Amino acid sequence: MDVSPVVQANLRGAHEAGVGLAIDDFGTGYSSLANLKDLPATKLKFDRAFISELPGDRRAFAILSAITRLAGELGMVVVAEGVETAAQLAACEAARVDATQGFLHAKPMPEEALLRWMKTARTP
Repeated sequence: MDVSPVVQANLRGAHEAGVGLAIDDFGTGYSSLANLKDLPATKLKFDRAFISELPGDRRAFAILSAITRLAGELGMVVVAEGVETAAQLAACEAARVDATQGFLHAKPMPEEALLRWMKTARTP
């Protein structure tokens, strides 16, 4: 990830204009704690690699819980990606994750099915 002064200035400008910024797939690849500090993100999407280990992996849960608390202190919303089971959802709720996405909620679907689903889906 390029966090050069020019990129940071552009991201700050977008943020000031009301554009939200999300850090996707946090916890893997190029993500780092410096991104949380340096980027004006409002949303942190936690990578499914950690979620898939829940609820059995205490270390994955500890990381999810700690980063969720940290992100909350920074004013960020935390989304857990790849929630596929009720047990994973319960673990995310226990870690105080703000939102979840994954096959537990809905699988990929064509546009017409999506529009029908959106009319009946619960919203928090």
